[in-house]
Amino acid sequence: MPQLTSPRLAAEPPGVVAPSPTAETMAPFDAVVPLATVAPISPDPDVPLSLSAPMLQRLHQWGSGVPLDLALGSDGTTLFVATALHLQQHDAGLLGRIGWQHALAVPPSGLAVAPSGALLALALGSDVELRRLHDGTVLATLAHRARVTDLVFAPGGDRLAVALATGSLVIWQVEQRVPLSELRPSEGNDISGLTANFTSVAFNHDGTYVAAGDANGTVTVWQLPVSTPVRQFSLGLREVTDLAFTPDGTTLAVASAGSRSEPGSVQIWDVVSGYARAYLTIMSETAQLAPVTRIAFASDGRSVLAGTTSGEVVRWAWPSGQRERVIQAHRGALSALVTVPGGGFFTAGRDGALKRWNADGLPLDTLEGVPAVTAVAMTTSNRQVITGGEDGSLMLWTQEGQLRETTWEHRGKIHALAVSPDERMLASAGADGSILLWSLPEGTLLTRLAGHKGRVLGLAFAQDGTLLASAGLDGTIRLWRIPEGEAVRRLTVIEDGGLNATAVLGVAFAHQGEVVIGTAYDGSVRLFQTSAGGAPTVLRTAHGGWLIALANGAHDELAALDDTGRLWVWDKAGTLLGRGALADATALAATATGHLLTVGPTGGLSLWQVEANGLTELASSPCNGDNLAVTADDTLAVVGSRRGFVEIWALP
Repeated sequence: MPQLTSPRLAAEPPGVVAPSPTAETMAPFDAVVPLATVAPISPDPDVPLSLSAPMLQRLHQWGSGVPLDLALGSDGTTLFVATALHLQQHDAGLLGRIGWQHALAVPPSGLAVAPSGALLALALGSDVELRRLHDGTVLATLAHRARVTDLVFAPGGDRLAVALATGSLVIWQVEQRVPLSELRPSEGNDISGLTANFTSVAFNHDGTYVAAGDANGTVTVWQLPVSTPVRQFSLGLREVTDLAFTPDGTTLAVASAGSRSEPGSVQIWDVVSGYARAYLTIMSETAQLAPVTRIAFASDGRSVLAGTTSGEVVRWAWPSGQRERVIQAHRGALSALVTVPGGGFFTAGRDGALKRWNADGLPLDTLEGVPAVTAVAMTTSNRQVITGGEDGSLMLWTQEGQLRETTWEHRGKIHALAVSPDERMLASAGADGSILLWSLPEGTLLTRLAGHKGRVLGLAFAQDGTLLASAGLDGTIRLWRIPEGEAVRRLTVIEDGGLNATAVLGVAFAHQGEVVIGTAYDGSVRLFQTSAGGAPTVLRTAHGGWLIALANGAHDELAALDDTGRLWVWDKAGTLLGRGALADATALAATATGHLLTVGPTGGLSLWQVEANGLTELASSPCNGDNLAVTADDTLAVVGSRRGFVEIWALP
């Protein structure tokens, strides 16, 4: 077993200096070791980090964060909620009543409450924080050298199992805060031959078995305390998303994301014999079970519940396997599911909502929140903010965060929003393959455009507002005449040869609407004349990374982000300006004054000056956004995040 060391306490004694690591004292990569403070290193040494740039000013922020995990207190009166931004204690009988709340620096990946009712464990990156239950105070931090993907207390509360992204399972003795063992799948018994990152972990009723599932569809069961692998099941290269034992501890339910050719499912196995007892799913001409994200058995063991990416909770009778009910619990993917004695349950979803249900599947209490935000736009005239959600919601806000209107005309995630130059029209597009045109500022639906095969991923209005360009998963850009919505032209950016990835993730107009541009997977952008056919002009980056975002500047310079977080810029003539700057971003916007703005979950919000020899960072601030837009007068930027918040920033 690799070297295991003591955890880092929440408050270190003053005057204690840790020794420098040596070859003899350094543990293997996946061992459990104390944390260390390490200076950040730029992946590109000759590109300066943004620490010295002036700070941008955040004016408004709203959204408490998408709920990602739930845990019920042992007495059933309190519910603990880990959102992407906070850890909260809620009254289980009145969800809107919050006892305490703590801000989180990174989104959590797991939450568990000890059966003793004194501790909770929260996974944050490679750390597990042990917190006092009644006030959320951090008591100790269990540090690991790999990302924690899930965690669970043993029934007695004396042990904590922590699953790591490296495919190992660390068992901690909770009271002494010491690791007892590190478990790995037995290579000789690995059915698939491919071990992978662990995704989920569960104890049985008396703590004699612990099971872990991985991203390649393998579930391993160990017997404790001898730490012997006793059983291994395979779903056949289908990600295991959750695990749950029956109350008697003899049977294990495994949630599967399914695959492109088959639905999600719950597979149930007898732990002792290894016999597959049931395959629970929905597959018919009219319905198919979405990928399953969460599973749980009712407290009496007579039913099993599954939550899906489509927001449904499906209940089957057990052991008969007869489907009893399908509940549309959320508009977004289900992120948490907790059953309670008596047959009720709690759910949380990426639509931002937290809900309590009775045994008959009827909602008793709902706490709404901001969903995972996947697209944003903002007008100059009345400072109206528009957000598109992962749950298909289109929301209209004031710049102070007051919600004015919500609609759900899209089915599934909204991928892109665009405001026309005269700000009288909004275009939205999403996973359902449709493009919707709306009037502004009232948000009335005008028309629906159809033509793409599959998801629509990008939108852009021409500078004069007479054309709308849409880009899709089908490898095409389609031009639409505005305001009529008439289809004008179909341009193939990437040919589908059966093996190539065809998604066009970014689209923009240039040269006053005479040219439309699309991104490609090979590190290139392709420029088409809007009024004629012919082969496109191709501009390439130096690295060849997949281009994920695109913007055309005030002087017809072209900027693109690649999937490594690097920012590339070409001048009007198509010449690459110097080297690409490290933006570490996921979204990009151009300002009317010739600047570029980038944002990303790790790179923060940065303002860039385009120069003849490259890019200079003018200002930056920490920010965990995923998408952004800039007002036409260059005074404000709106940032949206899949973590479930919206921010308004002032631009210098």
